[in-house]
Order: sequence, then structure tokens, then C-alpha cells
Amino acid sequence: MSNEIIEKIKKEYAYKGKSKQWQYGFDSAAKEIEYAIKLERNRLAEVLKKAGATLPAPEPTGTIEGAMNTGLCIALAIIVDDEA
Repeated sequence: MSNEIIEKIKKEYAYKGKSKQWQYGFDSAAKEIEYAIKLERNRLAEVLKKAGATLPAPEPTGTIEGAMNTGLCIALAIIVDDEA
């Protein structure tokens, strides 16, 4: 989960005004969600690679299959870029 989203949620729910126990629970949940998202991104990247996605994407071929492969490569690029 991006820091911007976490900070927005903290502000929306008055994080600083909550008890230390509440803050600890929130922080623990945010870390678990981040970990789960990372695992899912890694799993999705592997699925895309098995389907033929590569980085960098190959040159366009002008075929339907080539277009599908380009789409897979774009999806992989987005997943990899989100991790950075």
C-alpha cells in the first residue's frame, strides 16, 4: 500500500488521536496488507511471464497473437513499475 494512501487513511480516521493500541493495530494491518499486495504482484508477474510476457516487449508483429503478447508485456511492465 502506498504511503500516500496510508497517510490519507490515518488523517481520515484521526490516527494521532487514537490510543497506542489502536495505532499499533493499524500499523500491523497496513504492513500485512503491503506484504499481501507484494505477494500478489509477484504471483501475477509470474503468471504473465508464463503466458509469454517479457520485458522489454518484443517488436510488434502486426498479428492478433502479437497484439495479445504486447498486452501481456504492458501488463507486466505496469506490475513491475508499481513495485518500484
